[in-house]
Amino acid sequence: MRVFMLLAALMIGGLMTGCLFEDVQKLKNDSRLLRDYLKAYPLPTHCSQPGRTQDIVCNYKLVIWNVGGEVYRGHVAPSLVEDGVKACNDLRMKKYDDNDLHMIMEHNECPTVQNYRYQVYEFKIAGPTIPDSNDPIDLVNVAHGPYMQKGHIGYDEVKNLPIAR
Repeated sequence: MRVFMLLAALMIGGLMTGCLFEDVQKLKNDSRLLRDYLKAYPLPTHCSQPGRTQDIVCNYKLVIWNVGGEVYRGHVAPSLVEDGVKACNDLRMKKYDDNDLHMIMEHNECPTVQNYRYQVYEFKIAGPTIPDSNDPIDLVNVAHGPYMQKGHIGYDEVKNLPIAR
């Protein structure tokens, strides 16, 4: 019983001095920083950006150009961005029973083609060199290394679309 009284006294004292409020604010800031840090790294089951070493094989559709030797740079194909914007808008129009998905879609806006920010990735190509082209090229990463190679894995027969993990 004395333990509960001592605990209650400490809590009341902390509330009166304001120490607990400062600690809660620090805790909130720390948890926000930790969440942002964890978001910076993809899950092991999700594809990373092209050219990074990862354990899974992923599909990429990129417009690429040769920088020198086996080193290339590329960005996401504009047609893929258009398809993503359309899919996002279609998803926003649907009603789902999943409350989490509803909250995400309700409080986040879909990007537009005009405000999409293309990131340029740098990677190495394994195999024969690929000529520069403004046309998008299907690439897959080579697992456990920074290399990419021309090709595509998987196919979704239901939607008649390539599978991109």
